[in-house]
Amino acid sequence: MDSQGVDVIEGSQVRMASNTAKGGWAEIGEIDALGRKLNARLVDQIAREIEAIADRVMDLLNVGWTRVRIVTDHGWLLLPGDLPKIEMPASLVVKKGHRSAAVKGDSSMKLPTYPWHWNPQVLVVSPPGIGVFYADIEYAHGGVTLQECVVPDIVVELGHRDHGAEIVKVDWKGMRCRVSVKTDAKGLIVDLRLKRNDPKSIATEAKALPESGGVTLIVEDDSHEGSGAVLVVLDPAGKVLHFVATTVGEA
Repeated sequence: MDSQGVDVIEGSQVRMASNTAKGGWAEIGEIDALGRKLNARLVDQIAREIEAIADRVMDLLNVGWTRVRIVTDHGWLLLPGDLPKIEMPASLVVKKGHRSAAVKGDSSMKLPTYPWHWNPQVLVVSPPGIGVFYADIEYAHGGVTLQECVVPDIVVELGHRDHGAEIVKVDWKGMRCRVSVKTDAKGLIVDLRLKRNDPKSIATEAKALPESGGVTLIVEDDSHEGSGAVLVVLDPAGKVLHFVATTVGEA
């Protein structure tokens, strides 16, 4: 991903991508690890995992992302009381997982076999239905059922709405940011934050927007230089009317 210009956002970082044209990549969730560890008790953790994913998406939207795509690499099977075990002689396969195994040479198989996507000359055997090659297994994946192969592809976008104000220009000179706002509204405030809905400002102070529509914000803390931030325009009640992502101190 680095070679393609995609910004890998590590761990719990929440920021804009350094190359917005190529976007970014972030990972979250432990469903597979929890399934392997907890088996059927995974059901007690699903809600927590979904909430964590939703929170991460909202955090990204709050710092300026307008579109987040949620994907996963595979689904899984879960059956309290164990998935049915299917016998497979070890002499016929090279390596055996719960739901698939690589066929050894030209071994003859009674179970369904499939060509490997990356090399059709390699055959993979998968037990029928929801069977597994090992005993005492409640959670597994790697086979060819719909539950394992059909995965969600979810896109979350900020809704479009009419704004009473629009930030039309952002100009950094060192740690001073000149912001131009187009609006007919009165009593608006311009601020600079790390997150759109976080009221904590990283500017020396939020500024009232004069009739000219231009205001200068100053960042005194040098540790913010080069960090992603969000410029916001607020109505008198503190509601965000418009926002744009920026990088502190960028030329």
